[in-house]
Amino acid sequence: MPANIWSYAGEAGKRLNGNARPFTGDSAQFDFIALNIDRCRWEVPLRNFVPGAEEFPEEGQTVSFYRNSQRFFFGHALRPDRNGNRVNVDVVGPWHWLEKIQLTTAITLDAASGGGSGVRTTIGFPAQSMTVSLGTLIDRCIALGVPMIKGTIATCFACIPITLNQGSCAQAISELVRLIGDMVVSFDYTGAGFPVINITRRLAGLSVGSMSAVTLDASIFTPGQFKLTPMDELRASQVRVPFYDRGPTGARRYQEQKAGTAELGHVMILTASGKELDTFLPEEKLDGYVLQTAATSGTTFKNWVLNKSGSIVAAGQVAGIPPQSLPLNIGPVALSYQTYNQDLPGTNKTIPIAGPKFLNGQGQTVSTAGKNILVSDNLPEWLKDQFVVEEVTVVCPVYYEWRERNWPGGVWEQVPQWWYSVQWAGDIAAGFKGSSSTNYASYRLFIHNAEIRAYLINASAPAGQQIYRQPDYTFIAPPAGFATGLLNARNWTPYQGTCGWMEQDCGAQRYANKLISVVGADPEFESMGAMVQSETLNIRSGVTTLRLGPPQRHSFRDLTQAVRSNSNDQVVFL
Repeated sequence: MPANIWSYAGEAGKRLNGNARPFTGDSAQFDFIALNIDRCRWEVPLRNFVPGAEEFPEEGQTVSFYRNSQRFFFGHALRPDRNGNRVNVDVVGPWHWLEKIQLTTAITLDAASGGGSGVRTTIGFPAQSMTVSLGTLIDRCIALGVPMIKGTIATCFACIPITLNQGSCAQAISELVRLIGDMVVSFDYTGAGFPVINITRRLAGLSVGSMSAVTLDASIFTPGQFKLTPMDELRASQVRVPFYDRGPTGARRYQEQKAGTAELGHVMILTASGKELDTFLPEEKLDGYVLQTAATSGTTFKNWVLNKSGSIVAAGQVAGIPPQSLPLNIGPVALSYQTYNQDLPGTNKTIPIAGPKFLNGQGQTVSTAGKNILVSDNLPEWLKDQFVVEEVTVVCPVYYEWRERNWPGGVWEQVPQWWYSVQWAGDIAAGFKGSSSTNYASYRLFIHNAEIRAYLINASAPAGQQIYRQPDYTFIAPPAGFATGLLNARNWTPYQGTCGWMEQDCGAQRYANKLISVVGADPEFESMGAMVQSETLNIRSGVTTLRLGPPQRHSFRDLTQAVRSNSNDQVVFL
């Protein structure tokens, strides 16, 4: 190890001050581990221990490590561990704090708790791009005090909703990344200030965050330090996403989104919603109702009024015909007459008949704009939750224009028998109508003020429409392209194993977020693009060791364990 390559510095005013000094710690080793703690560890022999001039940091001090004056690592020192004749020193990166800090979301407390701000140990992400969800999560982690800076977050597809409860910040990041099979979380320590967290993906061609590739020559590997095994059982050829939705009646329907072609043992199934996640689901009430409406004017409305007025219904029964067949009409209308028969056919008298009024419980007129009258009976209560329904009193003048005598020579006629059943509110001697002073008739007007309790509704179904009670909840459905996105993230063969080599000056090339291929060995390794599980550098021996494969935190044997869903995320209450 060249003496001028490595140096380190602490914080000004602390045991290791801010000035860089050569770093020659015994057994010094850097570990960069996916979804785990990056760290630098070394030993200080007690024979070199000088009280008051110790060359290792006290607990909590930040330490920067440099390679050729370029910052290589930055972290916080843990409590030094005195072990026999040595002091073991451990400086850890941001993941240490991600594991130590519980993930919470900020809330506003009720006045009964004194008001102010509080926290809950849960965070939820809607159906949105995982890029957005991870960005939101990282922002929250930083707000909670994790010493890191948000960097690159790879382009990703929209995912199903995810809720995380009672866990650490590290667990939350791991759970989100777990769903995307080709994601890698790494930290860039080269800049100033806190390390930058980057999340990249194996998938090529992304607008942001595709991992770069590094090709190693097998000839550099130390004998016995190169072993790779293809884990083809973790490759997905097809992704299926079962879920529920609801049909027109509100009943559950089995649905599925899928992508790819099935191969034996290579099908990944991720349930978005269904009894697989939770056998208990809230009670469902799927009532139906035939909704029929009428406009607040016109023939259909007139017929509705006549059929809802009790005395007019009785009159129809006397006449032996439906109420709407009686010679009755409604306003608004202006009827014209002549008071002097010699002046016919001209008219000199107009009698206005008002149109219907719609009154609320306080007797105030209600606007009918955008509303119809509900003509179907037995209104269920749940309908009021699905539509804007307003209870009103319809006050509608109904008039009967009765010809009492034809002139000249006619006889005085009698009102029809059904007339006596109607509760008339007015009797008006209207006047004469005719073609001339020798061919005319005299008329009377009878007014009945119908008052009907009714409902206005913001719906239109003049021919009648079967509707169903809206369920109290619906089911999570995967966003468009979700299965395809999962397939693209897992339709490749992971390689698992190790490779190690020795060089005089290790650390010139970083591998933690790279795709590794190897030439000079099995030809299939030349394009394998293996992901790095961990990168270890022993700076005294110059040995670099890469462990390839998915992060150990996500170790699983096959696709059936690769992803999982949360039962809390399968329904949405309406």
